[in-house]
Amino acid sequence: MKSNKIALFLIALLVVSAAFAGTGKSVGTYGALELVIPTGAKSVALSGSNMATVAGADAMFYNPAGIAKLTTNMEAQLSNLNYLADIGVSYGALVAKVGNNTVGVSAKTLNFGDILHTTAEDPNGYQESYFSPKYITLSGSFARMFFDRVGFGATFKMISETFIQTSASGVAFDMGVQYKSATMPLSIGVTLKNIGVKMKFAGSDLEQKLAPEDSEEGTILENFAVVAQGFEIPASLDIGLTYTVMNMINIHGVFKNNSFGFNEYRLGADYSMKTDMLSAWAGGGTSMYSVDDDTEGWDDAITENPFGISFGAGVMIPISNFNLGVEYGYKSTAIGGLDDLSVIAFTFGF
Repeated sequence: MKSNKIALFLIALLVVSAAFAGTGKSVGTYGALELVIPTGAKSVALSGSNMATVAGADAMFYNPAGIAKLTTNMEAQLSNLNYLADIGVSYGALVAKVGNNTVGVSAKTLNFGDILHTTAEDPNGYQESYFSPKYITLSGSFARMFFDRVGFGATFKMISETFIQTSASGVAFDMGVQYKSATMPLSIGVTLKNIGVKMKFAGSDLEQKLAPEDSEEGTILENFAVVAQGFEIPASLDIGLTYTVMNMINIHGVFKNNSFGFNEYRLGADYSMKTDMLSAWAGGGTSMYSVDDDTEGWDDAITENPFGISFGAGVMIPISNFNLGVEYGYKSTAIGGLDDLSVIAFTFGF
């Protein structure tokens, strides 16, 4: 009876959230976009639609409650994602059981390559000076199972962005829950993501020397500091359902209520098998925007989802008391001139 009440409550939450669709009015008003860049390979292949069942190290980014379903004493994941515009995204996560709880740490870094440094005095970059922005997000998670079928988790994040001598930092947290029905092959997940305060850039690069307004020729230049505008981080409420058919086929769906952009629907499915020799999966997914009426006449580049279908596969091989997993994920993009996303991930369980 208690399980059925929980399921009804979470389904009702999904319906209520769907009624409050996101709006295009807030598109482009937030920053810290590295917080929404996906990690791992399986969830990329499924377009992030499996947050109701994601487990182990892969769950730290999508739903911290899932790390409580760790099947080994400790699990590590390393992945490298080729993101848009040749941005490299390196990710590492480690989760471990501590008594009845599970804890985890992770780090995500972005590699932009070398960018030509231009200034007002050297707009063409003839001095051939280069810089590379430094984006890093460090996270710590805690999770625990309740009643054998309900898991709860939370993640605390530290965010740092640096451009030469200008930087911004912030903190955020996620909270998630996963529930597996006792009477139906149904799993439900809810995650509140990226709840935090505004971030703001500051640094010596924002300082300038200018002549005071209406000053006479020869007046000594004065120091001025440009005050940057604070910006929000991409908070969202994600609600997902997974229905399992014959213990092998999982059908996933997620409604993502974005606070600062269009809402999304994410759909996916995967086939999983497990033998004494190995376990493997293969699947795919897609996502779509829920565009409101206020965007009539807007450019399609804003109202259309820049990503298309995704797919991937993976295998986990037990070697004595050690598990080795290799996974690959691919996600197409509809943005002209940009390559599709691809990611390879390695998982180590022991």
